[in-house]
Amino acid sequence: MCSESMPMDSRLPARPPAGWKEVPLRAVADTKFSNVDKLTKAGERPVRLCNYTDVYNNDYITQDIEFMEATAAQPEIDKFRLQVGDVIITKDSETPYDIGIPARVDYAADDLVCGYHLALLRPNQEVVDPDYLSKQLGHARLAGYFARMANGLTRYGLSIGAIDDSPIWLPPQVEQSRIGYVLRQLDLSIVQTETLIGKLNQAQAGLLHDLLTLGLPGLARGLLKRIVGDICETYAGGTPPRSASGMYGGGILWVKSGELGKGSITSTEETITELGLAASSAKWVPANVPLVAMYGATAGAVGWLTVKATTNQAVLACAPKSSAIDARWLYWRLRFDSDKLISAIQGSGQPNLNKGLVDRHAVDIPPTPDEQSEIASILDAAEAEILAQRAYLQTLRSIKVGLTDDLLTGRVRVPDELEMA
Repeated sequence: MCSESMPMDSRLPARPPAGWKEVPLRAVADTKFSNVDKLTKAGERPVRLCNYTDVYNNDYITQDIEFMEATAAQPEIDKFRLQVGDVIITKDSETPYDIGIPARVDYAADDLVCGYHLALLRPNQEVVDPDYLSKQLGHARLAGYFARMANGLTRYGLSIGAIDDSPIWLPPQVEQSRIGYVLRQLDLSIVQTETLIGKLNQAQAGLLHDLLTLGLPGLARGLLKRIVGDICETYAGGTPPRSASGMYGGGILWVKSGELGKGSITSTEETITELGLAASSAKWVPANVPLVAMYGATAGAVGWLTVKATTNQAVLACAPKSSAIDARWLYWRLRFDSDKLISAIQGSGQPNLNKGLVDRHAVDIPPTPDEQSEIASILDAAEAEILAQRAYLQTLRSIKVGLTDDLLTGRVRVPDELEMA
């Protein structure tokens, strides 16, 4: 079934800007459909396959990808062996919107071939820049074209003719190269930031383990083992009746379990009224107290309440009984022990914690609040760096969306004085 009735996005320009031209893909690249499957057959040569997921999940095909091992006949290897500068796109999928996803080939080897369900495009690099072509194929304008041209009922696919007819917008080649360079550098910044976040997460995990099980380095004093119920007042909240009017939409923050595990809690999805508070078993929870989710998919998640609020029955407040316990240290301790709390639950099905289980949970406590506070400060700083890098990553991704659209439609032009490394 052809998706010809799908409308074009009216926000996309209908024609290329002045100085650009529209050409069919066949004018700038040769297209081949791979028939190399994932099987290992006697008499064939061992190969590594660049498969559908390798293309779908990566903007660039590099040697860092763990390619599948299979076999192929020599004519298949000769025909579908990858070359640096090739562009591969997905040619069929379960939905028309996963078709035409491109990846630019940065790595080639004698045994690396294009796998099944993919189209191998070999650009004529005298007329089109491979980076630019890959980005152009991934633009929303081409995605709409591919979706309209896709045929199928339960699985959609493109014909080689539809791919060859893809309307490519071409600026002068020097401008193509500049556009490809800018977008590649942006991709590189995103990958580097993702890698840094991964390393920061690993470092944070190490800090959590060392500081929360051993205490501050250089201190000879041991940790004190206590149970949560001895050092905290723990209590869950309640839910006002939904059937009665005047219970919700007031000025009282009301925390639900799904709001935990997302960082500091400064606001809530729902609020309740004084009448709702009186009609439920909800209690006031003071500011700067850790909360633990007890039921459902978020069971074991820990949140930090920064403001005075109430909670529902699926959220357990853990308020220190005395100044001998630093509440922020307790937050990190409960967060570190989340998996232990869940693993202590007997039986199968959806995990459900309870007040008694949390109360009986043993923790190792640094002997003074100052030591607890210093540990919490170290962990807070590590967390702040991770959050800052995540925010930066989100900014880069937003820039990429807007800049990619602007550059590939000619709304924004790359300066002539751009220096490319």
